[in-house]
Amino acid sequence: MLKAEKAKTQIFIMTKTVRQNGFTLLELLAVAILIALLFSLGISSYARTFQRWSIQQNARQMYLAAKAARLYAVEHQNACTLVLDQENKMFFLITEQMQNDGSAQEILVSTPSSRKVKLHDNVTFETVKIAGRYEDITGGIVFRPDGTSNDAVIQLGNGTIHYTITISAGSGRAWLVEGPAENLRTDQIDLDLMDTV
Repeated sequence: MLKAEKAKTQIFIMTKTVRQNGFTLLELLAVAILIALLFSLGISSYARTFQRWSIQQNARQMYLAAKAARLYAVEHQNACTLVLDQENKMFFLITEQMQNDGSAQEILVSTPSSRKVKLHDNVTFETVKIAGRYEDITGGIVFRPDGTSNDAVIQLGNGTIHYTITISAGSGRAWLVEGPAENLRTDQIDLDLMDTV
C-alpha cells in the first residue's frame, strides 16, 4: 500500500512539474495577439515615416534643382528653366544651346545636384503658381543670367503632409518650408533686395 501511494505521489509531482514548465493554449494565443498588435503598430508607424521622408526628399531635390538652375544661368550666362512636368510627376532642368546653323536646341542640364527626378508614388504637385515679370509661365520657372527668375510657389505633398518651395523673382533664390502654400503668394517682396532698390 505504501508503494502504491508513493507511486501516485511521484506521478502527481511529475505531472505538476510538466504543467508548470509549459504554456497553455490561452497564453500562447495572448502572446500571438500581442505580437500581431505590435507588428501592425510598427508597420503603420513605418508607413507614415516613409511618406514624410519621401515628400521631404522630393521637396529637397526640387529646392536643390532650383538653386542649381540659378547657379547654372549665372555661370554660363544662359537662361535655365526648371521644368515641372505635372502630368508625368517629374521635374528637370533644361537650357537652350545655339547650333551651328543658328537654331536653338533644348538640352537637359545634368549636374550633381540636379537631374531628372520622378516624384515618389505617394507625392504629387499639389499647388503650382508661377508668374513672370512679363508673362505668365505654365511650363517651368525660368532663371536668367542676371540671377533673376519667375516668382513661384510649388507645394508637394500627399494630402496630409506638405512641403513648399518658394522662389523669389528679384533674386532667384529658393526657400524650402514645411507646410502648405495657402498663405504664400507669388508677388511678395524679396526683402533681400530692399537695400539695392
